This record gives sequence, C-alpha cells and structure tokens, in this order.
Amino acid sequence: MNLDITTCKGEGCKAKESCRRFLTYKEAVLNDADRIWLMSPPYKTNEDDKQSCEMYWAETQTNPAKEERNKRIHNRTTSRNIRTQH
Repeated sequence: MNLDITTCKGEGCKAKESCRRFLTYKEAVLNDADRIWLMSPPYKTNEDDKQSCEMYWAETQTNPAKEERNKRIHNRTTSRNIRTQH
C-alpha cells in the first residue's frame, strides 16, 4: 500500500473502511511508518445526518492527481512530436 499520501484517521466517518486515505493511515500505524494526516475529519454532515467528503478517495479509484499529471505530460509530448514532424 502506498504510504506517500495524506491520510485520514477516519474519526466518526461512516465511509472510512472503503476510503484509501483511512486504509493507508491504518496500514501506516501497523508498520509504524511516518505519515502525514489530515488534522480534522474532512467530511461534513448535513441535517439529514448524511456525510459528504471532498477528500474521499475510494480504495479502487486511481490517483486523480497522478492521472492529471500524466495527461499533461502526454499532451506536451504529443505537442512536441507534432511540431518536430513539420
């Protein structure tokens, strides 16, 4: 498991067992690894007692930041290749 992400302690979170940030935190604690974690739970609870979290990262979801970086690199490379062909 990748321990190089901002983790979450998941305190009071209903979705923590399926969130990569919490699962990575749990793994880091077991391995006594250095970690960076969110200082307070990032979720919000509405009046219907439903939670929403902008930091939720599904265990099966790929890293959105890495995907965006790879897309930019691909676009730059493609752009360079087009210019050198002309």
